[in-house]
Amino acid sequence: MKIDSELEKIFEDFLEEYFYRFSVDATKLGLHRYDYKLSNLRKSDLDDWKNELNDFRGKIQTFKNIKFPVKNTDFFLFEKKIIEELDAVSGESEYFTSPLPYVSNIFDGLICPAFGSYASLGVRGKSFTERLNDVSNTRKAVEENLKLSNNLGKKAAKDQLDILKLLISEFTGYLLTKSDIEKKDDIKQAKNTFLENLDAIAACIDNLYLDLDTEHGFLKSFRNMYPEMVNALKGAEVSIKESLLKTADLIVKKAREIKISAPFLETLKNVLDEKILISQEQLDSVFQSIKDAGKEMFGETDLKIDFRKLVLSEENTQKLSRISHPFEILACGVFDRNLYVSFTSFAPVSIPFLVSNLVRYVYPGKAYLTEVKKNKEKQYRKYFGNKMIEEGWKVYAVQGMKDSLKRIFGNGFELSSLYGEYLYLLKALIQCKLLNHEIATPEIERIVSEDQVLLDKDMFLKEFILDEGQSLLGFLGFNTILDLKRQFVRKYRERDFNLNLLSNSSLPIRTMRQVL
Repeated sequence: MKIDSELEKIFEDFLEEYFYRFSVDATKLGLHRYDYKLSNLRKSDLDDWKNELNDFRGKIQTFKNIKFPVKNTDFFLFEKKIIEELDAVSGESEYFTSPLPYVSNIFDGLICPAFGSYASLGVRGKSFTERLNDVSNTRKAVEENLKLSNNLGKKAAKDQLDILKLLISEFTGYLLTKSDIEKKDDIKQAKNTFLENLDAIAACIDNLYLDLDTEHGFLKSFRNMYPEMVNALKGAEVSIKESLLKTADLIVKKAREIKISAPFLETLKNVLDEKILISQEQLDSVFQSIKDAGKEMFGETDLKIDFRKLVLSEENTQKLSRISHPFEILACGVFDRNLYVSFTSFAPVSIPFLVSNLVRYVYPGKAYLTEVKKNKEKQYRKYFGNKMIEEGWKVYAVQGMKDSLKRIFGNGFELSSLYGEYLYLLKALIQCKLLNHEIATPEIERIVSEDQVLLDKDMFLKEFILDEGQSLLGFLGFNTILDLKRQFVRKYRERDFNLNLLSNSSLPIRTMRQVL
């Protein structure tokens, strides 16, 4: 039908424009035709994109009240995406009040080709070098757009730049040792230019006007994306607080069960500090145990882990351990041809922490959601996502696997898992308080400093800033999934419910309920 094809053409034009402009997003989805550049974030680019978005919005309005074969849901997803993008480039968005979108553009844009598994090293090395050279455009975007930030945003951005500097220096050194990599002089020059640009960005961040009243970027985006949830946040805050107190009590009990004579924080620290340098064989063994434990509840997976070990000097290993996790997990995108998950080890890791992260980000968490979406969801909808369900699914995966993994990995895993749950709930509680206008940004540090369970408060603050509301969405999404599960308990076996949910994970909650 003509109407169908006209709307499809508008959508295709939108996607082409979007992925060219925001090429790092394209890379993460598994679309690699723009891997030679970072996202276009300069002021003129954002202004042009805003004009393009208004044009697209005008074009689709003519279809709004017409009955046509394309599902109304698909039209809604398209329109919602346009509105979200308009919010993202408004004058009050993070592009103008936080350095983090620019640092993330560089970080994700370089880490994907450096440590991803979607192509050969030669192909990824070429993209990596081209993106190193394009960091200058992100530096110019920072200089043009960014005038102020809050203190926590500045600190988190500077830490990310330090991690980048260390990892990228190590990876370029690795590239230069490979005989199949061409134009090694170009790599050396690109690295030097990259480091100069990174220093310039760090200096620019240092000189930003410090605005204590600047809201975290997730607050505005949350209110715009989930207006129906804002009124329910008071009730959510009570529920989060109850869960947090319950989890704190369970941490104390489990720690005393492990060693009754020691203070619970000492036992917790000892469990988390028991680390090893993970090998390919150990990682494979751990992941196989997780897959075996999860297949009855979640179904079988074809995901494979591509293991790499980045060998750092002792000084750099210690430096990285202070500001970063000991490994990087990169899940495949929904349009990637293979189902490889890249796992790059930087430093020793505790097995309980490793297990929790494999569950959360690989199987049956984030990467498994992508696998089911890739195989089951309609082509059109693969371009979209329901952030609340995606974040809630990671929490649901961890909770669903907890008992079976406790039997495999013991009390240390259970205690580590409870601590991870406490961290996410505390982030969600603070985010809820910010949205409810109970606290302002400067009070976050006070809440963290007074907490009696946190072991590393500086790391928590950094993770909180980088979290961007994911923990609150995780809590809300997790409870939404539980509500759906209760509603359809007589219709589906547990595994069938999980697979049906993942097969429709891009849909709005109301539509998902109807489809289920």
